Amino acid sequence: MVNSQADRGGLGVILVTDAAESGLMAAAVAAGGSAVLAGPGVIAHFSSAVAAVECAVAWRRSQATPRAMAVALGMVGADGQSGEAVEKAKALLAAAQAGDFWITVQIHGLVADAVPLVFVIAGEALRADFDADPNQPPPRSRMIPVVGAALVLVIGCGLWFVLGGEPVIEKFEVANRENMALPLPDLPSLSVVQFAVAEGQALPDHASQGMAAELARQLGANPSLFVMNPSAAPGLTSANTAAEIAEALGVRFVFLGTNHPDQTPMELHGRLVDALTGQVVWQGRHALQPLGISALVNDLVAVLLSPELPALDPDQPAGAPPDAEPAPAIAVVPPHPVDGEAFALYLRGRDLMTQATPAANAQAGALFREVLEIDSAFAAATIELGFTQYFAAQGFDGDLTGDILPETEALVRPALEQAPNNPRGLALQSRLQMLRSTMFRPGVESISPRYLALDLAQRAVAAAPNDADNLAYLSRLYSFGIRTSQEALEMIERAMRINPNYPWTYQHVLGQNYQLTGRYEEAIVVLLAALERAPDAAVLHRELALTYVLADDVDSARQHLAELLRLVPDYTVATESRESIYMNPLNLERDVITLRRAGLPFAYREP
Repeated sequence: MVNSQADRGGLGVILVTDAAESGLMAAAVAAGGSAVLAGPGVIAHFSSAVAAVECAVAWRRSQATPRAMAVALGMVGADGQSGEAVEKAKALLAAAQAGDFWITVQIHGLVADAVPLVFVIAGEALRADFDADPNQPPPRSRMIPVVGAALVLVIGCGLWFVLGGEPVIEKFEVANRENMALPLPDLPSLSVVQFAVAEGQALPDHASQGMAAELARQLGANPSLFVMNPSAAPGLTSANTAAEIAEALGVRFVFLGTNHPDQTPMELHGRLVDALTGQVVWQGRHALQPLGISALVNDLVAVLLSPELPALDPDQPAGAPPDAEPAPAIAVVPPHPVDGEAFALYLRGRDLMTQATPAANAQAGALFREVLEIDSAFAAATIELGFTQYFAAQGFDGDLTGDILPETEALVRPALEQAPNNPRGLALQSRLQMLRSTMFRPGVESISPRYLALDLAQRAVAAAPNDADNLAYLSRLYSFGIRTSQEALEMIERAMRINPNYPWTYQHVLGQNYQLTGRYEEAIVVLLAALERAPDAAVLHRELALTYVLADDVDSARQHLAELLRLVPDYTVATESRESIYMNPLNLERDVITLRRAGLPFAYREP
């Protein structure tokens, strides 16, 4: 191989020809590329589409007997002669006639304004017309102009959509694994942080955050990936370096995006960086509409699970784990077109919900109602409105009553019928079924809704394995005797790894699981930390009173029981029995006896 700065894997441009021409190899190196003899021809690797095409055109015009050539953009192996881009270029070359010069649509989008040459459409690629005058373009039926390239790219070629400028395929600062705050997951790991906004353009932060959260949510539906959403690192944005983000969150890949709100429809320009090598492995842009986001998701999944990616360790395969199923295209587009304004409001509401405060929840609910006024069939917005009602009734302190059950079930029923496998819909149904179970008297009547709630929660996690909230909720169900406490503990620990910026409710579930596995001191530490964040959360005082008794510290238990009764004066043994969701009545009996030692009254007495 003739080496140069382009001799490395990652995103790249490949030029192939059907003749072993040493002069072309030298020309490729002179143009900033690298080249290697491959069978009867040459494979040249560039970091610039313009450089590759200019090199090919100059060489073609210098030869008395022109050879067939082709240029393509895509992933390139570390050897510079393998990968997606090489296969694309070889496929074009195989169909070429003697002297033809073929390029892909993506390459045309990058060179149309820079290379004075006419290209004509031929199927899904373009062929150079060396006899045409670039200043007198042929009829539109023969030529693909820049606008045409954009249309083809949007509709059929989402990957590598970088029309409007030469891709910057530079090498970024490399993250240090030893500096990572969290251990690197076994699966290909990715963080999506809040998007930046193009210079001179305006967009509220919550809009950029909501768009990033939606991208992360859809990527997280793939079980072969480990995905962290923007709420995991609220202080990090696309203005940070990929190395900073990777080291703060313990991930290998970072998606850096920039919104362009002045474009219609609004576009997201982004790049996927392998922070451990510093390479850009994907670069492109997509419309910020449901279809555009879905196309972007499928592009990124294909790259993240590609075997072309270099392994981190000699004994660790790259891309998807060996036993992973091939990832199908992710169908996340609603069954009807979504209004652009409605979708933007929906993203704002989703971002507000991540704040987990009463005020933000109320604002989100108002936005979802506004969305449904624009588009009453927007199922995802209806489901989120149901969540806001659920959380409003919960009061963000874990004390939920059944008053909202009929209203919320009636609200979301049509949406759930329209989108029966929506992970958020499954999660909401599970919570409503669990609420239903507390409305029956303890015993057999409440068992059926609990098992249905478990099934729905498990389906929600299967549909969105990187949704930390669903994992935390399922852990809570497991901890009530539906599964072993160890399984519940592993579930909440995974949730906290996916979202290290977790709310105090995660600490409550973790402390509860520590207590159920006999790790009382660890439980107390975690529950006290949660109490610092939510000092008026009655459920935390209840859990601490229980745990302190089990740890033989009755005095501390009585202090927290007194706080529980201050916050909920009518809390009694009857309340404990009514709100318990244990599957085994013996667990409820244990808790009642333990809390009685801390001073829990049998019945409420007027002060």
